[in-house]
Amino acid sequence: METYYAYLRWCRDFNERNLIDPAHDQMEWNHTLPQCIFKGHGPGQWLTLRQHAIASALQTLVFQKNCMCGWHKTHMPDKLWEMCRPFYSKMCADNAPEFTHEQRLKGIETMRQNQTGFFNEDFKNDSGKKRRGGTVGGVATYENGVGIWAMSDNDRYEARSTGGQKGGLSGKNADAEYLSERGRKGGASRRRAVCLVTGTESDTSGLTRFQRARGIDTSLRVML
Repeated sequence: METYYAYLRWCRDFNERNLIDPAHDQMEWNHTLPQCIFKGHGPGQWLTLRQHAIASALQTLVFQKNCMCGWHKTHMPDKLWEMCRPFYSKMCADNAPEFTHEQRLKGIETMRQNQTGFFNEDFKNDSGKKRRGGTVGGVATYENGVGIWAMSDNDRYEARSTGGQKGGLSGKNADAEYLSERGRKGGASRRRAVCLVTGTESDTSGLTRFQRARGIDTSLRVML
C-alpha cells in the first residue's frame, strides 16, 4: 500500500511542477480507494491517462482484485501488466455470464487485442486452467438458472435421452441413412465459434456439445 501512496505523491508533485491540470491536459479522476471496492467513497485526484493506468494496476496488486479497465494495458509497463493480468482475466471470466450479447462481443475483442483471458498463451496451453474455466462457467450457469438449468427436470431428462439415442445411431452399429443426413446438415454448421467461458474453439455443433456437457449456456460464445 505504501508503494501506491508513494506513487500518488509522486504524481501530485510531478503534475504541479509541470503545470499539468485537467483544464489543459487529458486527465481522469482516480479514486484513492478503488471505486469498484469502496463505491467511490473517499478522496481522489486528477491523473494523466498513464498515471491512472499505473495507479489502477497498483490498486489491483494491493487489494488482489482487478481495478483496471482493458485499455489500461496500453498505458503501463509490460511487466506491470503481466503482474496484474491474472486478476483482469479472472474478472472477465467471472463477469461473462452477466454480459449482454453486445457486451460479450466488445469484451471478447478487447481480450483478443490485449491477449488476456482465454486468448492468453498461458491459458491456451494449460489444460488445468481450461478445466477450471469450464467449472466456473458451469457453476455460474447453474446458479443463474440458464442453459440446461433453465429446463424442467423432465425436459432435461428428455434432452439427455434424445442425445443418447442420436449418439447410438452414430456408434458401432451406425445407421447409414442417419449418418448421411447428419453429414448433409452438418455442412451448414461448419462455422467456427469460441466459448466465452473456457476459450474452447470448435465448429458450432461441436461447441454446442462441449458446452452442454459442462452445463455452460450455449449463448456464451462468439462466432469467428
